[in-house]
Amino acid sequence: MANLYMLFIMLILFWLQLLFGGIALHVPFCIGGIFYISIAYSWRQGIFWALMSGISLDLAYNRYFFISTWVFLAVVIFAEYYLRKNDMRHLRNCILPGAVIALMSVLPVWIYKLIIYNTDIITVFQDMLPVTIFTLGFNALMLPLLVLVLDEIGGKVRLPLFTNANKRLLEELQ
Repeated sequence: MANLYMLFIMLILFWLQLLFGGIALHVPFCIGGIFYISIAYSWRQGIFWALMSGISLDLAYNRYFFISTWVFLAVVIFAEYYLRKNDMRHLRNCILPGAVIALMSVLPVWIYKLIIYNTDIITVFQDMLPVTIFTLGFNALMLPLLVLVLDEIGGKVRLPLFTNANKRLLEELQ
């Protein structure tokens, strides 16, 4: 049941990311789902979904270097670190990671524009600064909302919850 729920989460978030990307809005839905799965379930599940959605997203956007995949894997590492250092019962603890993973999601676009289009850093900076600021602000607010919605749905079907991740981590360590 949990695997089906994670598939459902990632398919909807992948579709939303492609939908918003089609109208030139960089909204990091997939990376938020990977962060959620990595904390609520395990880093192993996070790695699996990071690889699946990262490769799919890079292929959908015709990125040859699979930069998104590497960034998604870095988000799994960040999620595990953040889980070990913070209490995830409070949604306010999702604001900072929301901004951090948003910055991580914009990084592939910055690198892609620098390498593929052979433009200078000033041009990329001027082009990407509004996108970066929008993405940081949006995802800092979107990640707590995403956690709230996904935990509400997961709680109804008795799946592991993001807000109970610290208990799960303590049980695994003992």
